Amino acid sequence: MTEIVAGLGPVALLALLYGTIKLRGHRKERANRARRTSELRSLAEPVGGQVVDDPERCTPWSHGLRPPFPEHVLASFFSRISILGPPTHTHRVDFIRRGRHVRVTETTIELAGHRRDSSPQEHLIEIAIPAAPGLALAPVLPPDHFRVLGQDRTSVSVQQNLLDKEARSRPADRRETTSWQKVSLDDRYAERFTAYAEEPVFAERVLSPSVLAALVQGHEHIRHTVTMRDGLLYAVAKEPIKDDILSTIDVLVSFLDRIPAKAWKQHAGELPAPAASPRTYPYPNPRAARLVWLSLPIGFVVLMVILLFAGVV
Repeated sequence: MTEIVAGLGPVALLALLYGTIKLRGHRKERANRARRTSELRSLAEPVGGQVVDDPERCTPWSHGLRPPFPEHVLASFFSRISILGPPTHTHRVDFIRRGRHVRVTETTIELAGHRRDSSPQEHLIEIAIPAAPGLALAPVLPPDHFRVLGQDRTSVSVQQNLLDKEARSRPADRRETTSWQKVSLDDRYAERFTAYAEEPVFAERVLSPSVLAALVQGHEHIRHTVTMRDGLLYAVAKEPIKDDILSTIDVLVSFLDRIPAKAWKQHAGELPAPAASPRTYPYPNPRAARLVWLSLPIGFVVLMVILLFAGVV
């Protein structure tokens, strides 16, 4: 009996140590969330906004239209192995800006190789608009420069490829008869934006030079794809909510304000029928992902032991 108790000593010590580490982690996470909530309230309260920090109540309006972190969630299976759990909507801010209902949602995702307090973040801006056919605008970014065999080369930037892919992708919750078509823009703006639409006629009526000028004037705030569909305008930035968020929202509101009212009315009721089944995303099992990443160092140690043993023999 004494031997059993003595044997349980190290096990109990390890369990106590593990529990202490987990408790400290939860306390730190709660403190970070409270601090972040306070920071967002300082931004929201002057404009009459409300901040919610309960993940169960932070779902974006566009949930199901686009996944958070599509560069990870919609990547190949081997890339998705790095995802240790589904994205978490940590905060949302609701307010009215110049007569328009606005929601900004902050989201994080836990990836292998990232500490929990340094996980990638993004924020999604959503503005309620009249229902109309889908339309997406991606800003044109400078090309990437690199050298090959002593010669300077250029290529489309990685971020540009991601923006264009998101803009031209056919929504998965539409029937297969619906597709997004590239839209020709005025020459003054074709070098700044790439546009895709469900109904090119609607896009031509909306994307007039005066409307696009609103985005050009605030180009320093528009570094991401702007999408309009299903009664929403939404744009995502791969960073947490920053102090200049209202400037970005004002650019998007100015863009919407310049769209003629008749453009919405002429295309009311032209939305394609939704698909019968809701959209789902292939999140890997968190335990399976952790097991895969844990097996890598274990496999390396086993290999070193085998090589060492083979060398001794």
